[in-house]
Amino acid sequence: MPEDHDWEAYKVPPTRTPVSERTTSVPNPVNYFQSAFSYVFDAPVTFVRELIEQLQNKNKFYYYHQKFRRVPDLSECLEGDYLCYYEAEAQWRRDR
Repeated sequence: MPEDHDWEAYKVPPTRTPVSERTTSVPNPVNYFQSAFSYVFDAPVTFVRELIEQLQNKNKFYYYHQKFRRVPDLSECLEGDYLCYYEAEAQWRRDR
């Protein structure tokens, strides 16, 4: 704190904000809605998500290491074999 502060303004440090006391014995309905939401929606979703994560952790799949089988060259495809044409063209594009 700076040395030139006014000691008369704050003789003692301010106290913390007091916690408000409950004036009614009626329970707060927000607490019931929060717990009902937690049990009805959040708990099943969390359970399913954790189950899926466990299954995914067992079988790691690295999609960026995908290797394609080699297909015949375009010159080796039979005449009229359009699927072979397509696969050979796709392989040629990947190999570029």
